[in-house]
Amino acid sequence: MSVIWQCGGSLEIVTCSHVGHVFRKATPYTFPGGTGHVINKNNRRLAEVWMDDFKDFFYIISPGAPRFIRNVETNQCLDNMGRKENEKVGFFNCHGMGGNQVFSYTADKEIRTDDLCLDVSRLNGPVLMLKCHHLRGNQLWEYDAEKLTLRHLNSNQCLAEPSAEERLVPTMRECGGGRAQQWLLRNATLGP
Repeated sequence: MSVIWQCGGSLEIVTCSHVGHVFRKATPYTFPGGTGHVINKNNRRLAEVWMDDFKDFFYIISPGAPRFIRNVETNQCLDNMGRKENEKVGFFNCHGMGGNQVFSYTADKEIRTDDLCLDVSRLNGPVLMLKCHHLRGNQLWEYDAEKLTLRHLNSNQCLAEPSAEERLVPTMRECGGGRAQQWLLRNATLGP
């Protein structure tokens, strides 16, 4: 896609346009999470890298596009830190580049990063990234748009900023509604 800009072209969203693609019968590679998931991920990457402020329009017309999560108290973001399944989710300065900081709150009330969901199996955490199983349980979160809290339904605790001991890992605490437990979810950029 970068060749389009290098050659003086442009990428446009045109209402009622049709784009065709011929798929081969078999593919030599896999699509983790399914083809739709991979296509959405690639489209998000395209928007973040190339569309500057116009990416806001992409997120408005793309219901499958993610929302970003930012802590109100620290102004830092959830970050998967390049970690894998069964590892703790991270917390880092928001950089606005998507990538490891792309998290979505889904209609199924999951907090996802790619095919991993935030999972809490006991009081006070830890908050791990496990394969999304769609069975709710330990991966069921409720976002209160008024209080800005992410409450884990099984533990009845809220996602909060890291403790002083472990600065790069968000914690679980009794829901109190303070700024440390408030999260901004939005379709826009992560910039200030």
